[in-house]
Amino acid sequence: MTKEQQLEHRLAMVVDDLKVIRKFIAEQGLTGEFQMPSSTSDEAFINLNNIEIACDLTNDECLSWQHYNATEVNEIIQKLKAIDINGERMQYILEQVGMTDQMHRQLIMTKTIADTELLLEEKSSMFDKK
Repeated sequence: MTKEQQLEHRLAMVVDDLKVIRKFIAEQGLTGEFQMPSSTSDEAFINLNNIEIACDLTNDECLSWQHYNATEVNEIIQKLKAIDINGERMQYILEQVGMTDQMHRQLIMTKTIADTELLLEEKSSMFDKK
């Protein structure tokens, strides 16, 4: 086996184990626990998704990722708290760093379908009034 074939095989084994872990989580009723924040994301399921994305050699998304620096992130969070950040300012920051689409997706994926439908209904009713 070439080195490239070995890497592809190893990644395929990781993906197989990831499927086993996801099935175990569902069968053991642990979905709620994995919807809780981890040390690096709003939801532990995101960490599982990231493993799957990183193992997919046809997906280049992970090539722009960087290692998580908890100290740096915590410093930024403390600075945001110190300036009493509000929704509009946070939206502006996200726009400036080019993360609005990513945040939109992540926030929708972490909310229930009912919550998302309520917001969609609210937005639709705003446009219906015009």
